[in-house]
Amino acid sequence: MNAAIFAPLAVVLAAAVSGFVAWRIAKRSTSGAIDTSEAATLWDEGTIMRQELRAEVANLKTQLIEAVAAITALNTDVSHSRQETESARRETQQSRAETVELMRQIAGLHADTRHVLQDTKYVLEEVKTSNALSIGALADNIETRRILDLPEADRTEMEKNHLTSAKDRLPDDLRAKQGEIEQKKKSHE
Repeated sequence: MNAAIFAPLAVVLAAAVSGFVAWRIAKRSTSGAIDTSEAATLWDEGTIMRQELRAEVANLKTQLIEAVAAITALNTDVSHSRQETESARRETQQSRAETVELMRQIAGLHADTRHVLQDTKYVLEEVKTSNALSIGALADNIETRRILDLPEADRTEMEKNHLTSAKDRLPDDLRAKQGEIEQKKKSHE
């Protein structure tokens, strides 16, 4: 009898033990404890992901610091360029003002040059280059021109006599032409 009781009891006992072991394994795998195989795998994967995220955050911080440094450098360069541009703009304005002033001076010099050329032409027309004139005759002509430059009311009696007697002292082709000189002066004024 022992065997007849023992066999079904062994089967029940075996079923109870195998059920208990299955229940314990199931409980252990779903318990969330780190030492279970699924929890350990998940924990290891989570650790790896956290390490990757920390490395990525550190990398992003480094990139951000580099980007801020680059932007700061660019802002400094832009500021410096703006200062240089403003300085160049002021220099250009000053150069333009100087150019306008120089152009005005050049126009004045052109006008003066025209007057000098006209005066030179006038003097050249008056001067006769001839060896026939002596130093005294040249001095006489110079004195005549000096007197002619004076207003008639300011001329002395001696200066008036000089002009009157000029035709007696020099021949016509060597004498300063008093009438022509006065007319040319009036036309240039």
